Amino acid sequence: MSKPTIDFQRTGKNLPFLRTSLAPFLRLAGFCLAGWVAYRLIILISLWVFPLPTGLLESDYSTLHLDTRGHLLRISLSPSGKYRLRLPLNRMADTLKRGFLLYEDRFFYYHQGVNPLSILRSLALNTKHAKVLMGGSTLTLQIAKMIEPKRRTLGAKLLETLRAWQLEGTYSKNQLLELYLNTVPMGGNIEGVGAAAYLYLGKPAAALSVAESALLIGLPKSPKLFRPDRHPQAARVQRGKVLRSMARDLRFTPRQLAEAEQAPIPEHRFSNPHECQHLLSRTHHESPRLIREYTLDPQLQAFCELRLRTASEKMRPWDIFNGAILVIDNHTMQVLAYVGSPDFNDQQHGGQINGANILRSPGSLLKPFLYARGLEAGLITPRRLVYDLERNYDGYQPANYERRFWGPLAAEDALAYSLNTPAVELEYELGTERGLAGFLRQTRLAGPRLAKNNPGLSIVLGAMPMSLEEMVQLYAIFSNQGRLRRLLFFQDELNQPNQGSPMLSPEATFITGEMLARLFRPDLPQAWEFTANRGKIAYKTGTSFGLRDAWTIGFTPGYTVGVWLGNVDAKGSTALVGSKVAAPLMAEIMNELTRYKDAWFRQPATVRQRPVCALSGEPMSPACTSSLQDWFIPGISSMKPCPIHQRLTFDKKTGLEVCKACMTQPREAYLEKTVEIWPPEAAAYLRQQGKTAGISMQHNPECPALVSTGGLKIKSPLPNSRFALTQALASRHQKIPLSAQCQHPADNVFWYEDQRWLGQTKPDETLYLEPKPGRHTISAVTARGQVDHVDIVVNRP
Repeated sequence: MSKPTIDFQRTGKNLPFLRTSLAPFLRLAGFCLAGWVAYRLIILISLWVFPLPTGLLESDYSTLHLDTRGHLLRISLSPSGKYRLRLPLNRMADTLKRGFLLYEDRFFYYHQGVNPLSILRSLALNTKHAKVLMGGSTLTLQIAKMIEPKRRTLGAKLLETLRAWQLEGTYSKNQLLELYLNTVPMGGNIEGVGAAAYLYLGKPAAALSVAESALLIGLPKSPKLFRPDRHPQAARVQRGKVLRSMARDLRFTPRQLAEAEQAPIPEHRFSNPHECQHLLSRTHHESPRLIREYTLDPQLQAFCELRLRTASEKMRPWDIFNGAILVIDNHTMQVLAYVGSPDFNDQQHGGQINGANILRSPGSLLKPFLYARGLEAGLITPRRLVYDLERNYDGYQPANYERRFWGPLAAEDALAYSLNTPAVELEYELGTERGLAGFLRQTRLAGPRLAKNNPGLSIVLGAMPMSLEEMVQLYAIFSNQGRLRRLLFFQDELNQPNQGSPMLSPEATFITGEMLARLFRPDLPQAWEFTANRGKIAYKTGTSFGLRDAWTIGFTPGYTVGVWLGNVDAKGSTALVGSKVAAPLMAEIMNELTRYKDAWFRQPATVRQRPVCALSGEPMSPACTSSLQDWFIPGISSMKPCPIHQRLTFDKKTGLEVCKACMTQPREAYLEKTVEIWPPEAAAYLRQQGKTAGISMQHNPECPALVSTGGLKIKSPLPNSRFALTQALASRHQKIPLSAQCQHPADNVFWYEDQRWLGQTKPDETLYLEPKPGRHTISAVTARGQVDHVDIVVNRP
């Protein structure tokens, strides 16, 4: 197949003809291009010489507040005192947008701000009838008139024309349509279809029917005359005109047109709601958004408002007038309900003060985070014993609410009863960095306040003021595997990263949650497990010093609910006890959220259970007789066996303690017993309470080991013992026990410290020495001349 060839000579002969035939089109294209460039240049120069007044167009708008279902919470006034919403076109009904164009400016998308044909047509019609029947303004000219209102003169018209061209050169057609629909006068201080739809029709502009759209389309012709709330009949007539003018273009059927014309006219203006005012004020400066879609659940919000009002009415006789509730979704951290006071309008009692965001003493609410730190450090497990005893920390003596001490008890019991001394002791053992103070500094929630005024050990008991918002955010850590995440108030924040920062280990948060979940429920204290509509919850109560604040915060895997009750002027009341007034309110809300749901946290693989001594809560020793299960963290929790139970051998006939050195009879002559050996301060407390603190033990005086020492042997303290004094304990709880074994049980034992007489005891009895720092020699002497010495060292605190 031969290749095609081109006859360049013949083609060249036709070029003059082509140039001649295309010349008019090329000149026209050149003129058009030159005209367009000139037009753009004129616009640019005019904008430089006479800038557009963009205040109305860009910034003078109201803020629209909506809940998660799109219900109106409030429309705030614009800076100029108008109700004017800046809605995008996709938030307006199609009939509304198309109707405005058909009724006001059919050729909007085909002109550059001024429509000469419309001007000529209106001029001819008005001249024919000798009165103004039609205007020639385009939507762009109307925008120009609205941004720069002036008297109707020829100069004003020329300026409006210039502004129209500038607008066309600055904004796209869709932007101009949006500007017009958002700023068109609708009567009074209502401007734009968005505000008019809410205030005249009680619904968003996107949900308008054909009749409702026609009502708003006819308003701008004469807002004073056609306002439906003042002139409903005139508004009906005007709406009919609009409907008939749109019928053909929008292809209404006769039935649709008749139904639209017969639709009722709203004769009353809808009030601008004032819902959730504390939240709206709280977030006023947090977002530049003009449309703020909150994460609030309207049904839950209404339920919480009602429950708080009901609780407040019951508490008024006790002079309690304020309170707040905050509910969040733990998975997303979105705020589902936010109630700042029982009655916003109660000015006499500070109802306008946001109780969810004021700083108050949290009482015992921070203790769970301290116990979680103790779990991480291996100092406690839920069943391990702690000691609620009188202590003195350099003059600071914590006391419990009941003004009594409970002695030895399990850590989870100490947390459940909100005992203060074990918590303060745990904070003391952990130290500043590992304890509660370090935790709060790590969260950065109370960092500046903590740096400015560090309350020391009293931070455990509520000396660091916190807000309900901060406490709920902290408690959500237990439902987020130890991660602190920020609260989310707006729906568009849900798509933003909010992974948070690790504050506690997943193991510690799980075990702490289990400790808090064992509390009796305030709404069903005996058997919540056997009810179909009550799920498992974990919660903690708090009562501030002076009975000024009552708190409860509860959580499940899905939700965290926080309640604060009190007075904003910090006036106390005997009824302000967290477990009595705040806990039942929390339980009501949690029941509403979790009805017929009983989801709970999944146990981490790194958390296990083990059998522990039922008394000490520590791993079983051979001497322990009964056990129970306890949570622990492998590799972190202490593995030391129970130190309280010990197995000793006694002579069946004499009842004396014996050892291998003095067991000269057959094995059947002796009996092994398990005895309890308590720490000295715990033993002293138990004796004061009339409880058994172990048994009195006397060693066999004929023991060869004892005879080899001259018939007298100091049992306590042991030779070369070292003692460390601490400021955490009262001096009477730091005494050193002195006891000795003697061949002759009836002899008296005389005690000396560095040749200073201390007192006398019987063999195996105990004398307590209040130590002083330094090296000391402890001597025991009997009347028979038997002597024994031990050296000890006492270190300063």
